Amino acid sequence: MIHNSSIYSYLLLILSSILNIYPSVCYNETSTSINKDPTVRKWNIITWDFLVSMLLGIIISTVVNHYQFELIKATIQSSTEAILNMYSKHNEKQNVRKIMKDLKTFIPLKSFKTYHIDSDTSMETIDILIDEAKQTQRFSFITHDNKVSEKKFFIIEFIQPSASVIVIIDRFQESNVLCNKTDNLLLVIFNESNCVQTWGDIFHGLFGFQIYDIFLYERIDRKTLLNMEDNFKEWYNKNFSHNENCGQLLDFIDIDGPLCSCSHRPYKFPEDKWSLSMAIMYTFHENFELSHDYIQQCLAITKLSHVIENEWTREQIQCFNEHLK
Repeated sequence: MIHNSSIYSYLLLILSSILNIYPSVCYNETSTSINKDPTVRKWNIITWDFLVSMLLGIIISTVVNHYQFELIKATIQSSTEAILNMYSKHNEKQNVRKIMKDLKTFIPLKSFKTYHIDSDTSMETIDILIDEAKQTQRFSFITHDNKVSEKKFFIIEFIQPSASVIVIIDRFQESNVLCNKTDNLLLVIFNESNCVQTWGDIFHGLFGFQIYDIFLYERIDRKTLLNMEDNFKEWYNKNFSHNENCGQLLDFIDIDGPLCSCSHRPYKFPEDKWSLSMAIMYTFHENFELSHDYIQQCLAITKLSHVIENEWTREQIQCFNEHLK
């Protein structure tokens, strides 16, 4: 089969030859007396113009057809990948429903005490929390922004050695003394020397809480926010590698892919993101559905971050899970 580049070269060679012959045929001083006839010369020009136009048409048509074919091929390939991805996610949801029935309920690593900051909170309570925050270097953080009910709040877990402190902070409707006091608490929490763990990139989600100066003036260093979603995927794939007979197994890299047949690797494409519930389920074999219990979500981030930070191996996870049975 002749390559498209060869066809183009051949057609261009013919065009070049015609263009070289064209002036000699139409304007050569030594041409025959027939060619010197104005009528003949006129018809020669028309004929050559027709041939050149036809050849240009063939070239353009060939180029257009080639790129249309490449576009169709790319579209089919993209559609196939999308269908496989959709099918994989559908099967994943079906498998999750079946597995969750037999899983134990989510258990946080530590006990915790809860505070709720709203319009009725006392200044003394916030002072207590500011002191607690100053003694803490690591936090877990989630936001909730319901567009329908316009209810907005965020939850922060103060991760401490013995027991955690959970703080639910409502979004104030207007700036006041209590709001300013809460802003002082947030300044301590989001200090650049601390680490605030999240699940996913929540930086832009903070714009809905600009009643607080720390979010309004973007006084948060991005380095303070640690996206555990990305860290978890790296840790999990490192410790829960492909089976020996898996079609996705490569010697030089361990990635998710459509050829994977491992039941412990639910995601089959490199760009897939782990949901918090799936991460808990596959790591700790616990039923963790993302309901309206946002405190549990915060505690789940902390539980996953603990094994990542301490570099637990697959064997350590298995021993931990066996111990809790």
